[in-house]
Amino acid sequence: MTESNASAPVVAPPLERIAQLDGLRALAAMAVVWVHYWRHPHDNLVAVVPWLSELLMANDRLLQMVWPRGWSHPGVILFIVLSGFCIHLPQAGRPERVVNLKGFFWRRFFRIYPVYLFALGLGLVANAWLAPRGNMWVQPQPGSLGAVVPAILGGPAFWPWPRPLGNTILHTVLAEMGLYLLYPALLALVRRWGWALLLGASAAVSIATMYYTQTTRSERAEWAFTSTWAFLFFWWLGAFAAEQRARGRVLPAGRFWLWTAVLLGAHLVFNTWVRFPAMSLLTGPWGAEMLGPRFEGAALINGPMFALLCMLLLWHVDHVRLGRSAVVDLLVWIGERSYSLYAVHMPTMGLTLWLLQRTGPWPLWCWLTAPLVAVALMALACYYLVEAPGMRLGRKRTN
Repeated sequence: MTESNASAPVVAPPLERIAQLDGLRALAAMAVVWVHYWRHPHDNLVAVVPWLSELLMANDRLLQMVWPRGWSHPGVILFIVLSGFCIHLPQAGRPERVVNLKGFFWRRFFRIYPVYLFALGLGLVANAWLAPRGNMWVQPQPGSLGAVVPAILGGPAFWPWPRPLGNTILHTVLAEMGLYLLYPALLALVRRWGWALLLGASAAVSIATMYYTQTTRSERAEWAFTSTWAFLFFWWLGAFAAEQRARGRVLPAGRFWLWTAVLLGAHLVFNTWVRFPAMSLLTGPWGAEMLGPRFEGAALINGPMFALLCMLLLWHVDHVRLGRSAVVDLLVWIGERSYSLYAVHMPTMGLTLWLLQRTGPWPLWCWLTAPLVAVALMALACYYLVEAPGMRLGRKRTN
């Protein structure tokens, strides 16, 4: 092989799927769907079915324990850490491998953008039909070109344009797109300056972004809450986990589970019992009047702590033995389709409930099951008609 060929950029070969990662994707996606679904019975059916009240209150308590206060849903944080892990894994432990920028961006484009456009279109339909009717899944927003065009182009990933109409869950997908764009440049920096500097800098950017959202009341603060900058540290924690796993720097199983228990316990303690009323060490007494609705004591710590727990789990993912069962196979199957499920569930729920309201009355079991069935069918349609063909096209272009 000639020297020029040896240094030529190559597209990293596709790696074998790791079943544990698909299982985690499934759990993350279903957790996000559930937290948006349960609001319907909580707000509308408790008066009809009294026993639902106690069940849903128990669900509220569990969610409050696990949710990193002041940050995104724990399933979203896990998704972001997973994304960094999977994107960096082909390069992990191979400092000599040069990223083929054209191949990398083509694969990322066809992997994520077709589903994003499909879900955005579904959201625009939901916005047109449901927002004027006060549907709780859709935030009324003007359907102007100034809102739609930036969403199509991915602008809200970096700049405070309005979030995607009718399907605001897509703001996290936009943040992930932004992380893809930054990856090649940041990979070059980490290879030159090392992981410690990049992780420290990304942590500073993310925490500063969240501090801004928690001390500022404006539309820009809402945008920053789920921007690329807020998720930067979490994503690079996932990449760091891939690097350490590829280099064989793993803990024995016993120490891994011990550290997992310690991190989980610390997260639950900070999340439920530790409260510093106005984070006075950072803001001073004057900050109490300025704090936004998401700011609670240890909020700046809880999100990174939960992301560290996710990083440790991915770093030592081989210690998690799934075995073989129908439940595991189902989780892996759902995990392979989790992106479509995540992208389409909110407008699909809203449209389904609107149809039930227009065509009722319907029995209780219909109200409880129809939104979930509709989400499952829409996710499958999106996967087989949009996501899977997009992945095949991306592989074809890079090959």
